[in-house]
Amino acid sequence: MQNREDLLHRTDGIFYSAPPTVFDPVIGYRWRPRSRILSLAKGELIYENQLFFNNYGYHCATDYQPEKKSARTFRIVILGDSFTNGVCMPQTWAESLQEVLRARPDHGRDVEVYAFPTDGGGLLNWYHVFMHQILPVFEFDALILGDTVNDCGNKFIVTHSTDEGAYIGFFDYEQRPVSQADFQRVFPKMTRYYDVISESSLNELSKRAKARPPAKITEADYLPKDDDAAGLMLPAGANSDPESLTEWYGERRLDMLREMVEACRQRGVPVIYYSMPNRRALLLSKHRPGILRQEAGAAAMAKRFRLEYFNGYRVFKDVSTRDIVDLHWLKYDGHWALPAAHLFALKMAGWLLRKGLIKSL
Repeated sequence: MQNREDLLHRTDGIFYSAPPTVFDPVIGYRWRPRSRILSLAKGELIYENQLFFNNYGYHCATDYQPEKKSARTFRIVILGDSFTNGVCMPQTWAESLQEVLRARPDHGRDVEVYAFPTDGGGLLNWYHVFMHQILPVFEFDALILGDTVNDCGNKFIVTHSTDEGAYIGFFDYEQRPVSQADFQRVFPKMTRYYDVISESSLNELSKRAKARPPAKITEADYLPKDDDAAGLMLPAGANSDPESLTEWYGERRLDMLREMVEACRQRGVPVIYYSMPNRRALLLSKHRPGILRQEAGAAAMAKRFRLEYFNGYRVFKDVSTRDIVDLHWLKYDGHWALPAAHLFALKMAGWLLRKGLIKSL
């Protein structure tokens, strides 16, 4: 147990007021009903939020119901990562999308948006969430999923929390724990990423951080250096066909996505694939001509599987670099802030309507 005085001198880290997660042998882990989260970096408060998770363990203000309310209901399900989970914000982009699509009463049809994200995970976890939780249980009319840098290549994530902290393990698919016995075997090797501390300690950390004068940051603090920048862009003359850009994911992951897509097609359900913008890549794109590797990879994945593609980078095409730094992304943190999530949801809502992907709306 960490000494309280030592703890209160911490200037970096993520802290919870209660154990946030519990191991699940099928989908990797589930969130417990409620906790408070606080994030510090360089002594500054990056975010704090009171977290509530619904009846299926997802960060959403409302519970999920397997059956739709009526034949007039159009239900979208979303798979994603920490950007979709949004523990740093009071409202996720999925909730904003539902809010925007419901804003016009003349649409004449209810819209429900159910998000099933795996924070820190990717396609391996999504496959299990979709095949074991969504597909056999929920009625739905559209599937949206997407990539933030390397989600489709991520290992299978497992997390579990004790009264002291939250532990995370990343596993090759064949080595993932699939039972409580497996989990007990691997848990001692998992890494403690976050601390669980008392409400009074959270209050004190928050108070001290708020009293600290914030450091000034500039765009240059987030722009990648030359070597990193080269890795974010496709080299001139690089092969950009869908097979080449997606082959590195490996046959297992591609087969999983293919199975998910085919299950949707058999039900007449459209599948939408999006690219979730990365701040460093987004800023780089405003300074250098060329094609971003992630943007090209997401478009290639959509083309390979004949999916509708929503380009998340274009959402911020007319947003200034200063606003990206000051408003749309969290300071010292790679996640976006509420303005970016709202804008992404607003632009996606308009795109869904223009493409006619929400039937009879």
